[in-house]
Amino acid sequence: MGTGVRGANGRPTGNITYINPADLATYTIARSLPTFKDQRNTILTDQLNLRADFSTGAVGHALSAGLEFTREELDSYGQAATGGSSWPAANLYDPNWNVTGLNWAHNGADAHGKTTTSAIYLFDTLSFGESFLLTAGVRADHYKTDVWQQPHRHRAAQPDAGRVRYPAELEAGRAVQGG
Repeated sequence: MGTGVRGANGRPTGNITYINPADLATYTIARSLPTFKDQRNTILTDQLNLRADFSTGAVGHALSAGLEFTREELDSYGQAATGGSSWPAANLYDPNWNVTGLNWAHNGADAHGKTTTSAIYLFDTLSFGESFLLTAGVRADHYKTDVWQQPHRHRAAQPDAGRVRYPAELEAGRAVQGG
């Protein structure tokens, strides 16, 4: 028995199933597969800000100048369940958290990315007395992101790995002269 839609065989196809609707101990729920992550994220960042307060006659200045730099690199190595393995259903009212049966491995769906940002700025807040302020400035930003996929290769999938190849018309072991 169970909840939700039933398949052609009459069995429930939903996530929650039960054998006896009056017995809560028979209620189970399908465990979802976890989100597999094998990632490394590296961030380097720095900000430099210089400030100077001065006056030019009756006008006060609060000058702020600076540089910013950030680099973030992400390496993500794809993983997936193997061999049709999965976690068994959990008792809905008394789940066992220490379950086994799900096997996983790297699947080669690797992705890598790098983002670099840099900026330079200069701002000046001009004071005309105590009641009027005017801020003017400039800022230039540079933003670059590179993303690439790099297939993960296993020797078993590459039986010729490490083999030296040569054109068919050459004899094996014969020296080749460059031109």
